[in-house]
Amino acid sequence: MGSPEPGHWPSPLSARQVAAPGSRPSEVQVADGALFWSEGRAAEGGRVAIVRWTPEDGAVDVVPADADVRTRVNEYGGGAWRVAPGVLYASARSDGRVWAFPFGPRGALSAPQPVTAACPSDATIRYADLQLTPDGGTLLCVRERPVPGAEALQELVAIRLSDGAVNILAAGSSFVADPRVSVDGSMLCWLAWSHPDMPWDASALWVADLSANAAGLLDIDDPRVVAGGRMAPENRGGPVSVSDAAWGDDGALWFASDGLNGYWNAMVCPPGDARPGSARPVDPGPWELAQPHWVFGRTRLAPLPGGGLLCARRLGGRDHLTLLPSHASPAGLGEAVAVRLSSRDGAGRASVDVPASVGLDVAPELTQVETFAVGDGPGGGRVVAAVVMGADVAPHVRWWTVDELVAAIGGSPGPEDRAATPTDAPPGRAPAGRLMAGFGVPSGQVDLAPEWISVPQHLSFPIEHPGADAAVENTHALYYPPRNPDVGEPNEPPPLVVRIHGGPTAAAEWRYRPDVQFWTTRGFAVADVNYRGSTGYGRPYRDALKGRWGIVDVADCVTVADGLAAAGLADPERLFIRGGSAGGFTALAAVAFHDTFAAAASSYGVADLALLAAETHKFESRYLDSLVGLYPQEAERYRARSPLFHVDGIDVPVLVLQGSDDPVVPPSQADALVAALRERGVRVEERRYEGEAHGWRRADTIVDALDTELEFFRSI
Repeated sequence: MGSPEPGHWPSPLSARQVAAPGSRPSEVQVADGALFWSEGRAAEGGRVAIVRWTPEDGAVDVVPADADVRTRVNEYGGGAWRVAPGVLYASARSDGRVWAFPFGPRGALSAPQPVTAACPSDATIRYADLQLTPDGGTLLCVRERPVPGAEALQELVAIRLSDGAVNILAAGSSFVADPRVSVDGSMLCWLAWSHPDMPWDASALWVADLSANAAGLLDIDDPRVVAGGRMAPENRGGPVSVSDAAWGDDGALWFASDGLNGYWNAMVCPPGDARPGSARPVDPGPWELAQPHWVFGRTRLAPLPGGGLLCARRLGGRDHLTLLPSHASPAGLGEAVAVRLSSRDGAGRASVDVPASVGLDVAPELTQVETFAVGDGPGGGRVVAAVVMGADVAPHVRWWTVDELVAAIGGSPGPEDRAATPTDAPPGRAPAGRLMAGFGVPSGQVDLAPEWISVPQHLSFPIEHPGADAAVENTHALYYPPRNPDVGEPNEPPPLVVRIHGGPTAAAEWRYRPDVQFWTTRGFAVADVNYRGSTGYGRPYRDALKGRWGIVDVADCVTVADGLAAAGLADPERLFIRGGSAGGFTALAAVAFHDTFAAAASSYGVADLALLAAETHKFESRYLDSLVGLYPQEAERYRARSPLFHVDGIDVPVLVLQGSDDPVVPPSQADALVAALRERGVRVEERRYEGEAHGWRRADTIVDALDTELEFFRSI
């Protein structure tokens, strides 16, 4: 007997095992001599718990078993909790209120106490991005409250913890985010943007002095825009996106901005000089530090006490954990070689001399960083913690002492020494950091032995007809070849699963993904496509999707699939496409308007763009203005792009997976698509998951969805 056909290889990785790692950390904080992180637990109905870790006690929960620490501000939430000595302030999914959860040694719990008032019975007030003032007396957060007959209102508020009194600090913008207080408590920064912009289109970094008003509540003075916005001076009046603001212990204000060269690069305002025009670039280049602001509570910049920055630079589809020297550049970098950066067309962005790259890579086995935190950790010293992962390393928390990071910066060679450094020897010293254990899961543990793991390759494919994107020459993908030591190399091109990330303003994740290995161990190849519009490749690439969602993203997926088939890396007769949310839309459009793919699977995907424009929530209510056009003025364009109205072009099987409680893409979209396909006699299968919203949280749902997709594609 010969080897089994690719796609039918026996695999040690079941769908149940894929769903089991529901204790993935997503946010981390350092406080009170301990590390804390949030864990989404699929095995517990998808609830989010908060874990405390110390070397003495290990990992223990600090919220009761029935607590779900989550917020639905902007529907995607994030930043729902903040730690103070002996108490956790957290938003409860059950009622939207902020509660105080006292805890003691080894997580010993006391009864929670309400911080914010009960919400009216007919409306829920939500809170996100919780922050504490250094004195611990005031909680800062983003508050979202409903307004009858209008969009919800977002405000930056200060809540006095002694009595719950609230003062509004900033309002007037459609959205606010990322309130951050300087270490000495004298200054506040935050982000703001307004319709029709999304935060990655144009967002402004505000700074204000902190004071107290007549009632003794925290207030602000002299609010000013330091960088970014729709008409940013640093881009000659053009739009600039600012993100990931963070204060250093010395009062320096760090942030990421795409206003210099089109990439989210590090900028810093010197200590005591957070004013318009004061920011300077640090180690700029064709890499991106920030990620699109879909959720609160994450940052990819960690200023180090005493100087320097730990950050995550995305280049070639993956993150590089990088140490940068002090903000004193360029003078502090000695004889650093200057390079000149400007926009592709030579206009619009100012050209400046900046130092050549001096970053020091840390822990090269790590390929993705979600967030950082700096604080007083184990042993009483300052530490940096991060949620990290790698191609063969599961998501976990890792931490470093500030002393070892600063020493690594000091030990890195200068530009002259760097030229003489062997290319295979890392500059300076790269501290590996300390791995943390997840709740009941060894740190970094994966489900497969190394010989089973398919490691991605970053591949680029020429765009044949770039049109308005003449400056964008290639589209990109992470390609995972099939891998199974019990079978060996396939003797024929494997079936291909093309994965499309959501957003669409997001990116494929270069990390160990059991839901990818689920396919590769069975003999499928997987291509995770970073189509035009994805992040990590600069603003021109990100903006290439504007006005053409449903066209260039689909064309790029077709280009990748055809390119892999032509190279013998995929079976041209078994090219499948799948995606969730915006990725579901692209998957459906691919089979409606092209004949490359043999089948498509859509999870909570968009079928009718007009319905999405009419029914979606505030955060994305104007998203389609730039991706497609104004609605209803461009109603015909919406209809022309919507798979629902082009089912006559769909001649291949389609699988539709949908949650019953999805507020982003309502189930009505799935219902209309399934009915239209059945009327035409096209094979369509549907799964409706009760209680699920936008994305799968429950283990049983994850298992059923994966097994259903597998059998669906195998049957083609």
